[in-house]
This record gives sequence, structure tokens and C-alpha cells, in this order.
Amino acid sequence: MEGKAEKREISQDLEAVLVRVNKDSQSTQDIHITKNEFTIGRSLQCDFIFKNINISRQHCIVKFTADEQWSIINCSGVNPIYINNKPLNKDEIHNLQVGDIVHLNPDEDFKYVFALNIKSGPITKRPRLEEKLLDDVINEQKTFMNEQEAKRKELEDQLQIKQREQNSLKEELERLRKEKEITQELNKQIEILEQKIESGNEVEKDLHGKYRNLLDRLEEEKKLFEEKLADEKQKWEEALNASKQEKEILEVNLREQMEEWKVKQDEEWKTKLNSVVNEEKNAQDKLLTEKNLLEQKLKEMEETLKQKEMAVAISPQNIIEAPVDLLDNMIVVQLAQGSHSGTPNKLNILDTIDLTLDTPRTSFVEQANREIFNKVENIMDDQLTCSICSELFVKAMTTNCMHTFCHHCIMIWFTKSEGYICPVCRRTIINMTRSLVIDNFIEKMTENLPPDSRNRRMKFVNERIAVTRKTRYPTFQKSQKRK
Repeated sequence: MEGKAEKREISQDLEAVLVRVNKDSQSTQDIHITKNEFTIGRSLQCDFIFKNINISRQHCIVKFTADEQWSIINCSGVNPIYINNKPLNKDEIHNLQVGDIVHLNPDEDFKYVFALNIKSGPITKRPRLEEKLLDDVINEQKTFMNEQEAKRKELEDQLQIKQREQNSLKEELERLRKEKEITQELNKQIEILEQKIESGNEVEKDLHGKYRNLLDRLEEEKKLFEEKLADEKQKWEEALNASKQEKEILEVNLREQMEEWKVKQDEEWKTKLNSVVNEEKNAQDKLLTEKNLLEQKLKEMEETLKQKEMAVAISPQNIIEAPVDLLDNMIVVQLAQGSHSGTPNKLNILDTIDLTLDTPRTSFVEQANREIFNKVENIMDDQLTCSICSELFVKAMTTNCMHTFCHHCIMIWFTKSEGYICPVCRRTIINMTRSLVIDNFIEKMTENLPPDSRNRRMKFVNERIAVTRKTRYPTFQKSQKRK
């Protein structure tokens, strides 16, 4: 149980990699195994593709088995695969261990070493330029140092083994010298041991020389590598500083552009609002002008009517006799029209009044006033009504697209629609402004309307106020961004 748990933890934290041995070759690269079943070959459907005729279309498969062990399967019958210099036949499976040498092809460019590297984990942020560029160099440096350390330990182990052999031979020589006088055979053995000791001394000197040469070469390579790394770091720091300066310049330019855009937008909104206010003022002035003209015409008609009534002389001779049944229901008045030629007067009926009716006859003044009120109501219904509730505006709000709605209606519309969209033109509403001119004009005109219309308006306003107090509207910011 402990072994399985340890393997599962390693498989989650480590990544399988086939590391190429020939670092100088530019035609091949390290193969990172990113899937539990990873195919390698020349086909475009493979997970890692080689553009080489010596590699089969589906060359091999690297698989993570159920017992959490990496294995390789040879899928090619023409091009053999060698594992630790041993051929792997077609469809044969080999369990890979760390350090196994995998030869995908007899060519040295396709020679790899199986290794397990620590996974880097998911990238949550964009890495800094310095970290991104140094990752490959640091990994290369670690690999280089590990190879050097392995070679040094190998030579050191050989040297220690040879020294132990030499010590054992010297002890044997001393023992045989003491027994030299005993037998001739011991003398021969002594000579043989002396020859072996001499040859061992030569080998030991050779190993010492190789060990010193290796240490000197490794030290020189280390210095060259550090100098190269310092140069690369300096280049990357210069590139990073240049990118920071470009970023600062770009931010300054963006701020200036945003300020210019804000100024333009403010000027456009001011121009549009001024135009709306001017239109509303013009409409109000036009209505007042029409009202004054109608009142003036009404006064002229009243004066004309009074003059006609004063000019008519009503006398007993002007009353025409009528049948009895008509005299009970009407009065007939004759207008005197004199004639210098002595011809009889002609009778013209000016007006007939039905005395049997209960309601009095409407005067010309009331009729004219009614026409004025009807015209004003029609204008208000056409120009000053909300397109949502079809009633006169209550707390009018004008949007940036120049459409006006009741405050309650537009806020309820926001709760039902997706986003802040105008119900008329479907444009995004960025801000809204309270139109006091429209509200004041509607209040003034409502005071001059007939009692029925005025009462109906007051009832609607009271109902809207009661609903507004109970309703919880969504928050609307004037600087609402476009979606």
C-alpha cells in the first residue's frame, strides 16, 4: 500500500521526458510526454511528429499503465527501437526506468534518456520576461552540472577502488616477502605481484592525470558558462527596461486619448441637451403663441357678436304672427330692413331658440375655449406622453439618445430588459437627465384643462407616487460602460 501511494504521488508531481543526448543537434528536441498514451511517429495524427523518413508513420507509443508505470511499445516492424542497446521487437512492451537510453533510430540524433522532471504547474499569470527567458538556461545549467558531477564521481570511485586494490597488493607483497625464504613459488608470486603493483601504479598515475585534467576542464567550462550567462542576463535586463519604458509611454498616450475623448463626449452631451431644451422651449413658446392667438380671435368674435346684437333693433312690429302650436315652442324675430324703393321688407331668420330644452344653448365663447382645450390636449397627448405607459410624463427623464420616459417606467423597464437599453431605439443608455422644463410645462397646462381632465391627471399622479414609494428600483450609474 505504501509503494502504490508513493508512485501515485510521483506520477502527479513528475512529468515524463525523453531528453536528447546529442545536444548539438538542431534537428531533434526533447520529447515531453503530456498524455497517458503518447504516440510518436511521422504521421500528422501523432502527438509528437518527426519529419524523417527513418521514422515510421506510427513509430512507438509511450503509455502510463494502470499500475502507474511508464512503458514503451514498438509499433514499427521496419525501423527497430533499442532500449539500453538491446533491440525491442514489434508490439513488444518494455517498462521504462529513469536513466534508460532509448534509441528510436540507429542515428545518434535520435538517442534519448528517459527522465522524470518536476511539473511546473498551471500558469495563472503571465510570467515576467526575466523568469520566462531564464527557465531554459537554468534547466540547461542544472543538466550540465549534473553530468559534470556524475563524471567526477565516476572517476573518483574508480580511483578509490584502484587505491584499495593497490593497498591490498602491497599488504600481500609484505606478507610474501616474509615468506620468501620458505618456497621458490612464493618468489614467483612475489614477482607477479610486483609487476601488478607497477602496472597498477601506472594506471593510478594515469587516473590521477585524467582526474586533474577533468577538474581543470570543468572549471574552465564553468567560467565560460557563467560569463555567457552574465552576458545573457544583461541583454535580458536591457530588453526588460526597454519594454517598461514603452509601456509607460503607451499608458501616457492612452490617458491623453481618454481625456480628449471625455472632453468630446461632454461637449456632445452638452450640445444635445441644449438642443433638447431649446426644442422644448420652442414648443412651449409655440403653444403659448397659439393660445394667445385663439384668445385674441375669441375676443374679436365676442366683440363682433355684441356689435351685431346692438345693431339689431327689436320692436313689436318685427314680431311675426305664427300659428298657435309654434308660438308655444319658439319665438320668431324679424329684422327690419328698410327699402328706399318702397318694396316690402323681406324677412330673414337670424336664429331659432328651442325653449323646451332644459340645458341652455352653449355660447360661442365656451365653444371656442373648448376647441382651444381640445387642441392643447391633442398636442400634449402627441408630444408629452411616455411611450411605455402612454400617459403624460410624471418626473420626466431624458436619455443620452434623446428619448424621454417617466422615471418609474424606465426603471421598471431596466429590471425586465437585459442591460440598460432604450425601449425605442435599442441603444445602450449611458446617462439620464431630469427634464424639469417638461414637468413644469405639463403642470402649468394641466391647471388650465377642464375639470375632468385635471382630476384624471391628479388621480394618475397620486397613484404613481404611491407605487413609487413601494417599488425598489435598480441602481443606475451615469457613467455606465457600454457592453
